[in-house]
Amino acid sequence: MPRHPRIEMPGGFYHVLNRGNNKQALFRNAGDYVFFLNLLETASKKWPFKVHAYCLMPNHYHLFMETTEGHLSRPLHLVNRAYAAYFARKYEFTGHVFQGRFKSLMVEKEGYLLTLSRYIHLNPIKAKLAQKLEDYSYSSYACFMGLRSKPNWLDIETTLSYFGSTSILQQEQYKLFVLSEMFELQNEPFYQAADDVLEGKSKALMRLKKVLHLKTAPSTATENKVLIN
Repeated sequence: MPRHPRIEMPGGFYHVLNRGNNKQALFRNAGDYVFFLNLLETASKKWPFKVHAYCLMPNHYHLFMETTEGHLSRPLHLVNRAYAAYFARKYEFTGHVFQGRFKSLMVEKEGYLLTLSRYIHLNPIKAKLAQKLEDYSYSSYACFMGLRSKPNWLDIETTLSYFGSTSILQQEQYKLFVLSEMFELQNEPFYQAADDVLEGKSKALMRLKKVLHLKTAPSTATENKVLIN
């Protein structure tokens, strides 16, 4: 089946995800996580973009990206190729490091910005990798809470602006917003559908598209659209 071209445009919002081939670990130690994040820094200097939330899990990653100049594939190809070469060299690994090309879900900002941010940050709790989100070192949540300095490519201000006028209020309200979903993860269709995308299950992308439509914020005046590649 031919690959459909990705739709890329300035100001586009995308949920980007990829996983290790055959569910193998992508990140085996702290140095691997740091190397991947440094690659994002390098790529952002060549093709400017913003990341509104990220989470690096042992065998997959999530990025919520905004293409400020319309480039999505170029920076991500650089990151994935360079990381695969690094991984193969460091661990004397042969074969495919990633399960395939990255998945990207293009969404409209209004209606999905907060939902995706929360979903991405809750991944360590769902996977039982941390008891407190702020204790997980490889997501952007600690930056949102003011506990860690943020890289230049990470935009936390846009999301936090929905939660108040002062930084303290924004952090408190955002934390409540994220944790309000903690005990409902297993019954949330959005999370189940996103997991199926990573698993490569048949028709999972179309199911996630339908679920995302159900998550439209009531205050959104126009119809939200999702494009999946």
